[in-house]
Amino acid sequence: MLRLEYTSGQVEFVRTDSQWQARSGPLTYSDVYGGEDFDARLYPEGWDQSGFSNSSGRGDGAAGTGRSPDGLSGAGWPIRVIESFTPVAQQEIEPGVIVYDFGQNAPLMPRLKVAG
Repeated sequence: MLRLEYTSGQVEFVRTDSQWQARSGPLTYSDVYGGEDFDARLYPEGWDQSGFSNSSGRGDGAAGTGRSPDGLSGAGWPIRVIESFTPVAQQEIEPGVIVYDFGQNAPLMPRLKVAG
């Protein structure tokens, strides 16, 4: 679910439903302490193109149906806000691309405020 809060005060939620598609992807392992295993060869061909259809027959199905993608489980502890970090430095590595330094390893769930 994505919650959008507009300056007008309007709040909009974007939720998955049976019109969304789901399948296994290139992320084969993920853990807050152990990092991630990522195999880009597992991207379905054309996934990044408009009009992509998820119909390969490999782990495909409608999202929002109550099943979790292969290898993922909702059984873990909930992630809660414990601490907020402010960047100690930032560097623009190319126009429009900024790297933020939090001064420590920060496997985190970002909370972003953007305008545009």
